[in-house]
Amino acid sequence: MLFNTDKIGHGYLPTYLELAARIGTAGRVAELGVADGESLRLWQALFPHGLVVGVDNDGSRLWPAGTIRIVAGQGDPDLPGRIAVASADHPDPGRPGFDLIVDDASHRSDLTRAAFTNLWPLVRPGRWYVIEDWSHCDLMMGDLAAELVEHFRESRQSDVEEIRYRAGLIVIEKRP
Repeated sequence: MLFNTDKIGHGYLPTYLELAARIGTAGRVAELGVADGESLRLWQALFPHGLVVGVDNDGSRLWPAGTIRIVAGQGDPDLPGRIAVASADHPDPGRPGFDLIVDDASHRSDLTRAAFTNLWPLVRPGRWYVIEDWSHCDLMMGDLAAELVEHFRESRQSDVEEIRYRAGLIVIEKRP
């Protein structure tokens, strides 16, 4: 099945296929930034037995059937609770949290920082938080990338296992 998502054009698909292979077909994914819903369709194909949550501040965006619809801004302080409820309501309540959270929303460093700070606790141990397009948009996103590395390097209590930079992606893995 062909998906008309920019994840393919930007060259992100190999990274996501690698993560999906490690997660398995019952993965739980939340994506910030829905647009035309094509990325959500991709997640549904990669995780057919999982949970796909789409978050966007524009309620007129397209959520495919079978996905969870959350209308909220990425910096909304209520967003973590709303996403957590979606995870808790999933048929496998013994596995709260998410295997993958993808921020493909505003591409603004201030909102991306707020989203990461608020949503990182929802990432399950050994799983990932991905920031997309960090090198394409807001010039401050490069500063945010460097800030993340410095923050985790200095934090003795850090639960970050690894930070990988790939063309346009920051892939942050939580310690198992």
